[in-house]
Amino acid sequence: WLPENLSGSIRGSAPYQAVVSLRPKHTTLQIRSDLNGIAVNLPPPFSKPAGQIVPLTVSNSDSEDSSQTFRINYGRILALKFKPGDQEGTRMAVHFGPGQEPELPNAPGIRASGNLRKLDLDAWRTWLPDDGANQPEPGPTLLGLDLTVAELTLLDRDFHTARVKAQPIHKGWEVDIQSKEVTGQVLYTDAGGLPGKRLAGHFQKLAWPSPSGRASGGGKAMDPAELPRILELNIQNLSLGELELGQVNTYMEAERTGLRTRSLVLSNPDGRLEGSGWLSASHRQTTELAIRVGSDNIGKLLRRLGLTEGLKNGNGLLSGTIRWQGRPEDFKLEALGGSLKLKMKSGQFTRLDPGAGRLLGILSLQALPRRIVLDFRDVFSEGFAFDSIEGDIHIERGVAYLPDLRIKGPAATVQMKGQIHLAQETQDLRVGIEPRIDESLAVAGALLGGPAVGVGALVAGKLLQNPVGKASAFEYLITGSWTDPQVRKLPRTRPQETGLP
Repeated sequence: WLPENLSGSIRGSAPYQAVVSLRPKHTTLQIRSDLNGIAVNLPPPFSKPAGQIVPLTVSNSDSEDSSQTFRINYGRILALKFKPGDQEGTRMAVHFGPGQEPELPNAPGIRASGNLRKLDLDAWRTWLPDDGANQPEPGPTLLGLDLTVAELTLLDRDFHTARVKAQPIHKGWEVDIQSKEVTGQVLYTDAGGLPGKRLAGHFQKLAWPSPSGRASGGGKAMDPAELPRILELNIQNLSLGELELGQVNTYMEAERTGLRTRSLVLSNPDGRLEGSGWLSASHRQTTELAIRVGSDNIGKLLRRLGLTEGLKNGNGLLSGTIRWQGRPEDFKLEALGGSLKLKMKSGQFTRLDPGAGRLLGILSLQALPRRIVLDFRDVFSEGFAFDSIEGDIHIERGVAYLPDLRIKGPAATVQMKGQIHLAQETQDLRVGIEPRIDESLAVAGALLGGPAVGVGALVAGKLLQNPVGKASAFEYLITGSWTDPQVRKLPRTRPQETGLP
């Protein structure tokens, strides 16, 4: 039941010493070698060059029932003891690392324990055979696992001081994981009324590390046939690198060509994301998700996501669908499509670095004061406050089309049409700006002409829908890159031609 490629991973020859003891009805054997001259091309910690000395001992001993117990010691890396069985099956104990003699379990099967400095599971996944036809014959059942690893590598991530304990439960397994980055439990059981298995992870903490960069070949593609039928994940505190994302709950079902995401919820004190859809397992099919992102303080939510400037306060909702060709890991802005609806209220754009290539810089219109000396320097340079932002966003092949995005603020009303190339970070927008000065005229009238004049100006402004603002409306064409936008003032048109309310 050992992998077939094990023999091909050991090359060379080495001297050895064998001691045979013959007694009536008993024969014992002990073989010793320093393995000098043998190269072991297995993943760490078992690998060794041909010239490295690692003591190997293979021995047997008699038990009271006249059966044989065998021992294998490979340096300070592995100690193995097993007792072959006839009808009952083999009992085996494995200990990784130094300092402990393994004890045989009472029932047939394998019990593993140990303490290792490093273990690279990615390397072992690559080494083990992929083809089901070449899989080894089933061996003894795993009865339990208790393994501590100072540095564990999995999915090109490093986890530190990791202890993994596993034990069988009814029709499945229960795994407890404790490390510097992860605290939680995993259950692997039947899928209830569905065929296949269910994998449920419940984590108090999951701090997903950044990639180590040591993985090669881009990783193995997801094969739904190798996944449990149901995947369920509940995380109380998820963080990605320096980002504290909050609580995550998701439920997915593996199908023949991908994962059906029944529900995905990410929530924290600053916002909530809900999603559902299809995660493709093939680069030829489309991944598509319906999303809904809401927040009572968008500024705080952006700071939680690592965007430390751009927006203060604000509440809003972004909803719709997004899609791209291929698997989740194939995501590229050039392939992004979808349709979104944006609604925001009661916020203010903060002053951005003039060279910052951020998408929020487009909505804040801070490029205008840098290109046009007069017009709206006071309105936009220090941060445009808005009462509402509403509009639809259609995305095709990484280009966001804005048919009619409207921003209303106490100082001005903005209408934005055109397109934004998300991957190239360029824009081609037509922006109409209408100052809202009716209330300010009323105040001025009250100061200069008395309360009657002020009230008359205010009433006239409301009845005529800001006639002075409409008369002083401007239009601009904004093109070029996000970091160096080109702004051209368009000839003034009559108020009814601007399309502004």
